[in-house]
Amino acid sequence: MNQKQLFDTMGDFSLPPADAATVFAVACSVLVFAVLSAIAVRRVHWYLRPSLLIFGAYALRVQWPSIFYLRKVAETAPTPWHYTFIIHGFALLYLVVAIPLLMAGDRRMRATWARMRRQIESKQVWPGHLTAILLTVTLLTMLWYFLTIPFTETGLYYLFTSPTELTAAREASWKLLPSETLIYLYSWNYNTFAPMLLAGATVMLLQRGRLDYLLFGSLAALSTFLSANRGGVAQAVLVVLVTYFLLRAKRIRMLRTALYIALCGALVSLGPAYISLKREGRELTPAAYAERINSILFGRSILGPAHTVKMYVYHTQVSEYRGLAGIRPLAILAGTPYENVSNEIGRQYVSGGGPTTICNTNFVGAYYILFGLFTVPLCVAGVLLFDLFALVFRIQNLTVLPFFVLFILKALLLSEGVFTTGLITGGLWLIPLLALVARQREKTTSGEVFRAGPRPRAIPGTSEPRQTT
Repeated sequence: MNQKQLFDTMGDFSLPPADAATVFAVACSVLVFAVLSAIAVRRVHWYLRPSLLIFGAYALRVQWPSIFYLRKVAETAPTPWHYTFIIHGFALLYLVVAIPLLMAGDRRMRATWARMRRQIESKQVWPGHLTAILLTVTLLTMLWYFLTIPFTETGLYYLFTSPTELTAAREASWKLLPSETLIYLYSWNYNTFAPMLLAGATVMLLQRGRLDYLLFGSLAALSTFLSANRGGVAQAVLVVLVTYFLLRAKRIRMLRTALYIALCGALVSLGPAYISLKREGRELTPAAYAERINSILFGRSILGPAHTVKMYVYHTQVSEYRGLAGIRPLAILAGTPYENVSNEIGRQYVSGGGPTTICNTNFVGAYYILFGLFTVPLCVAGVLLFDLFALVFRIQNLTVLPFFVLFILKALLLSEGVFTTGLITGGLWLIPLLALVARQREKTTSGEVFRAGPRPRAIPGTSEPRQTT
């Protein structure tokens, strides 16, 4: 059988077999859903922790969908129970370790959440001086980009002039840029600087009516669209919608939030659907849009990470574990030749894949091919380490909301990637630097400067903090 036809995102989706693996998987998934729901209702401020955001995205995009791939795994993988064990073993071990840590930090996170709400109510959510910094980085990135590659060779240009050649143009206008430094700078702008500027532009438009920020936000969005990557469009829309929700929601209610997430998913997928249809040379009809949105929203966004994990498990079991050779920085330090596993799997199993095709997956699958079942404790430790970035919330006078939005975005990216990529290429390491310059210098309408202040105590019988004066 042609290996490129061995796996299919939608075709492999089926009811699981009635066996012990399915019972275990369903029980673990229900438990995780119950815990995450209880936290959303009673301790929503815990979601300020990046690890819990990552875990929530993991449950949605890996744990639950994996149940419906159990039959395909049982038919293909030599040792199918590994797939179930690494996915749900990680989830259970994370809860065992993380819940006590979250309880220990409850008061501080509650105070930070209350500070964010006060800042929103006082319309002091965005420090104006941060705009100049982010806008400068975005403009310099675009200037260097256009000095390296003309606009007529960008993916964005091909999208409207020759969409059937978009795939090659997209590769050339990002992954194959002649300067590695520019590739990293573009990635940092794409993943961190531009999304934060978009969040700030949304804040200033909604709270202050500052129309100049419409231009700033448009420039930020344009800087991420140059390669016509579908993710850039989705990411920009998502940042705006999440920022709008946090600004407008007086309280975070579970049902309302779930409905808003569903609406966001539909809106976010419109741009990628348009790019896909243009690239495939199809007519832009309502039926075509509906089919493509379903494929992107359900197939790519929800099923994709669990689908690729099963590809990694299969490939590992029919080949070998790779160890440190599969992580570029560690391979360099160890003096071992680097093995680009994501490219290897992309070339071997992705239909229509070319020499540069990569198949990224969730961290449990990515580290399984390196270290086997040890991926479970390794991934728990790795995810929890991202909570160190929540230390930025301890900076006095920090504007909380833009960083919370950025952490939500990073959680979605990390739920389908690996730690080193999210940290380095994804620009997560830049967040502490941005936080140091993002402190609020303006005064509130009452003449008080924001500060961490005393920790507010909860109103008896509720999870809402008292407002201290």
